[in-house]
Amino acid sequence: MVVSPSLRPRRKVLQLLLLVAALCQWAGAALVQGSQCDALNNTFWPPQGGAVTTYVKIGLPQTISGKWAVYGLNMCGAATLWLEALVASPPGGFHVGATTQPARANNTVGFEVFVEDATSTLGGETRAATALMARGVHVIIAPYSSTLTPGVALVAQQVPVVSWGAASESVFRCPTDVRNLASFPPCAIVGRPRFRNLFSVLSPGPTYFVSITELARTYNVRQVGTVYENTAATRSYALGAMNRAYELGMNNSVEIEVVVDPAVLNPVVTNTATLGKADIQKTVTAKDNAAAMHTVARLLRDLKEDIGIHPELVVGGTYYDPCVALVRALIAEGWYPKALAVTSCAGDPRMIDELGENVRWIIGPTQWDKRMVGPEFDESALHFPLFKSNAGVPAPAVFNEMWRVRFGSEPNYQAAGSMAAMVMVGAALTHVVPGTVIDAAAISAQLGEVYCNSFYGALGTNKWGMNDRRAMSVYQYDAQAAVQLVAPLSAATARVIYPTPALDANDRNAPCGPGNKVLGDNRMCSSSERAAARAGEGAATNNTSATWRLLGDQWCATQCESCPSGTYSNDPTGTTSCTPCPANTVASLPGSTECTLCGSGKTHNTAHTACVDCAPGSAREADGPGCEPCGPGTFASMFGTSSCLSCDFDAGGYALTSNNTGCVACPANTVRVLGSPGIAVSECLCRQGYYQPMLKPNGAACISCPAEGTCDGAMVRSTPMQSSITTAATPSAPGPDAPPPLVPGNASAGGAPGTVNAGGTPGTAAAAETRTNFVNAPPYPRANHFAFREDLLSGAANTTDFTPILWPCAAGRCLGGPDFQCHDAWTGAMCSSCSSGHFSVGIECLRCLDNGGAGGGAP
Repeated sequence: MVVSPSLRPRRKVLQLLLLVAALCQWAGAALVQGSQCDALNNTFWPPQGGAVTTYVKIGLPQTISGKWAVYGLNMCGAATLWLEALVASPPGGFHVGATTQPARANNTVGFEVFVEDATSTLGGETRAATALMARGVHVIIAPYSSTLTPGVALVAQQVPVVSWGAASESVFRCPTDVRNLASFPPCAIVGRPRFRNLFSVLSPGPTYFVSITELARTYNVRQVGTVYENTAATRSYALGAMNRAYELGMNNSVEIEVVVDPAVLNPVVTNTATLGKADIQKTVTAKDNAAAMHTVARLLRDLKEDIGIHPELVVGGTYYDPCVALVRALIAEGWYPKALAVTSCAGDPRMIDELGENVRWIIGPTQWDKRMVGPEFDESALHFPLFKSNAGVPAPAVFNEMWRVRFGSEPNYQAAGSMAAMVMVGAALTHVVPGTVIDAAAISAQLGEVYCNSFYGALGTNKWGMNDRRAMSVYQYDAQAAVQLVAPLSAATARVIYPTPALDANDRNAPCGPGNKVLGDNRMCSSSERAAARAGEGAATNNTSATWRLLGDQWCATQCESCPSGTYSNDPTGTTSCTPCPANTVASLPGSTECTLCGSGKTHNTAHTACVDCAPGSAREADGPGCEPCGPGTFASMFGTSSCLSCDFDAGGYALTSNNTGCVACPANTVRVLGSPGIAVSECLCRQGYYQPMLKPNGAACISCPAEGTCDGAMVRSTPMQSSITTAATPSAPGPDAPPPLVPGNASAGGAPGTVNAGGTPGTAAAAETRTNFVNAPPYPRANHFAFREDLLSGAANTTDFTPILWPCAAGRCLGGPDFQCHDAWTGAMCSSCSSGHFSVGIECLRCLDNGGAGGGAP
């Protein structure tokens, strides 16, 4: 195997102070140590002298200092992790042509690595690329940003350049307007690839906000405002958002371009913008990001107040520092959209320090997340599957854990992009035919053919060198400032929160989520507080779910306490107090987000922590207010009864009061008339063949009917027994005004129901309050027997049980029955006198002739 010659490498010593300055820019973020780049420079993997004699030279022009230092350091970390794993796995080098040939000594290569500082100061990227070309590198991994990548690609036009940090379409494609060609060297023809050897692992800039715009449309967002910096990349972000909004029928109401010019003392606003896609176009020029974004915020506020334009979604096509300035300015000016979407800063750990609680609900695109799942993230088909899914853990999570173990913190999406660049180089080498000269041309040819899945997602480029196989994922900070993945839905960890709580909403002052309540102050941890916590000096820890975490991107002096059992909190934005569970519901565990309804026959215990059975004597239906006492006439004999039963179901007894576990049995020889309320013993009436003496109260035991009488048992009449009895010296037969007989099961028959004949004739009932009442009928005389009405009503007989005396009378005179009727010829006591119209002859009463006397009297 032959390798193109190169100049002898020269070592570049990096400045420690520059590395320290870079580290200070992102305290606590996912950085590798600054010395990593220095240690990687001019190294062989595996070391020379072993079985591997052929080395592919990789050049890393990276930003070792300045505002993008963190990304350069991450690239060095990614290369180190990839090379360490390569050397540790047999055969100790990379297997070229793995798709067609087995691994052996003559098709296994190593790597020689060179690092140059491409910090964008006075053409740093150009100098770095020139130095690497002088070293004879075969492939270059470009630095971060769409600003630096073209400078490297322009110098290294004969060497393939893999980009992991440039997303602007203009980096890869020449303008479509011939007037702009000169601004994008080496473009000579419109629409052609700008560089023939430039390959990207990133999704292109115009796709950044596509998923977010589509999400917004599902929430019925109609008005879109766009703010963007005047750089190629940020303009491409904004352009993609506005084009997609237009396609979805949304209105691009305003676009504001931002230009930072230190020479401008006071902000200047003009009525034009580069993209020119919105109804209202503005360009703001100011001396710094803060001044520019405050002007932007005031413009948006004034548009709402002056002409009623209020974009529901504001898209910020920015880099990190302008992004932070935009958020601060919107809050300071008192105007905030229902949704704010920004690039570069969403998901960046620095955001917590910069914005504190104001980071919440910001949404933004991301190229990668450790939580991604799906077939496009499966590395099993790669020749060198460093992050192959294992035991159900997807490849993105495998990479995240390997990075964390190696460098002590989790990687950001830029670090993942850096690693994806290394994976793409390896995938290209896999397809090089063994025996072929491994030079820049061979590697470039295979990079254009890469089409594979990886921990980073799909890798492959179109004719311009852009990776258009990948869709952007979407982040959103939740109410606890935790970064949630909201798209794609296949990997989402939360739903989109829309609209964003207003600036004066209470939701912004409660960092604890559902099931918790806020304790302490509401502020985010500073970098020093988080660093102290990591060193074990912080007061709060991460050892309990009931204490709000101090580490990472969490709140500081504020703690979250789980809602105690019996209470709940379901507010996704937090609350300062927990709500007690309402009646008949419980929360059995701390941290509940809802209370569970108790089923029928149950209610809550005192603490609302468990459902308990209704006690005997009470019941509750499924939708009832609680365990209600069983009222008079009903009962519940068991625990957990859903409804009280009528005493009809308990041997026909009665229940006087409430909370009845059973009904009282009726006295001996009595029965309660079914359908009666069952609320008093007076409803227990004599059975047929039994009667109750009248001086005993209704409800006393009934006794057997005397042989001379007939006992019909229970009767119904329209008035209770009279309170007084009027008697005569000699009882008389029933007169025309006497009360009607009692009829079994019916109201009195003497007139309308509910009334009583109250003539006051001796031996009859006096008038009383009119109401329907169940009574016990007295024993009535059989035929040829007579009873004095006073005996029946007052129990005046000389017997201990007040049995009325039923007198035998002469045969044929007494008819008996409830009316005590005499034969029509007889009347009076014992039917012993002739009735009117009759006269006595011996012991007989005969009817008078038509012209006879009045008759009557004793025979």
